[in-house]
Amino acid sequence: MSRSQFQFLVLHFTSLFILWAMSSRTTLAAASPVPPTDSIAKLHCPSHCGHIAIPYPFGIGEGCYLTGSDTGFYSNSFQIICNYSTSPPKPFLTSTSLEVLEISIEGTLQVRSPITFSNCTDKPGLPSNRQTYNLEQTPFWYSQDNRFTSMSCGGIALMTKFSNGLTTTLGGCLSICDYSSNPVLKKNTCIGINCCQSTFPKYLKNFNASFADVINARSAKECKYAFVVKQSWFTRTNMSVIGDMDYVPVELKWSARPYSDISNNWTVSNNSTYISDDGRLLLCSKGYEGNPYLLHGCQGN
Repeated sequence: MSRSQFQFLVLHFTSLFILWAMSSRTTLAAASPVPPTDSIAKLHCPSHCGHIAIPYPFGIGEGCYLTGSDTGFYSNSFQIICNYSTSPPKPFLTSTSLEVLEISIEGTLQVRSPITFSNCTDKPGLPSNRQTYNLEQTPFWYSQDNRFTSMSCGGIALMTKFSNGLTTTLGGCLSICDYSSNPVLKKNTCIGINCCQSTFPKYLKNFNASFADVINARSAKECKYAFVVKQSWFTRTNMSVIGDMDYVPVELKWSARPYSDISNNWTVSNNSTYISDDGRLLLCSKGYEGNPYLLHGCQGN
């Protein structure tokens, strides 16, 4: 065989091998579905505001969030406004103006909630009667992982609700005074000395915080504050700095379906599961992960 014939055969078989390899690669790509590059937000919608992930049914921009016509709630309950004037940008719930700290696809939402102050001279710019946000007519309610907390001395802090002309007491706590020291500053506990806590009723959407002094005139004049707070954050935070804060993190529960929706077969994504223990909640089936509120949002792991 001549040298030119040998080179021709080498070139011929090399070309055949390249064509076979390209064909095999194309067949493999066609047989294997490509996972979505972003499985938390709707297609062509922002998935983050700053460092905060924004999963559907929440969304930024028209067509990117679940609307009221689909849920029975306010039309913009799941709409997020991203404030780009801060660095990094911060997300806010349009329906409540609350700043969002975290959204979980498993039905929880962390927001910044205001502290209610009384007789605090170092808070001149804050109204003494400001309250937590009323969540009626929204798909949100206060989680039982929160605690109603009062940092005060010698008084009762109350959770009350006004409805149909009547004021109902939902809960509260009593703290006693220790003027010799400040145990709140010494250790991260709240056991009724200068600080007290109360658990939360289930499915609570609206309440007010108030104070009733019961010890003496001295305690009545002292600065006191009450707030709802996510307990896991509270237990790991130095309580001496809370008095300098205006807001604390609160956990809300959320549902994409109201309780009036009695459908038992509500699913969106393939490979998703519907549960209704704490609301109308979707989860990816066992062995799958992703966003069950998106079509094909649950992918095998």
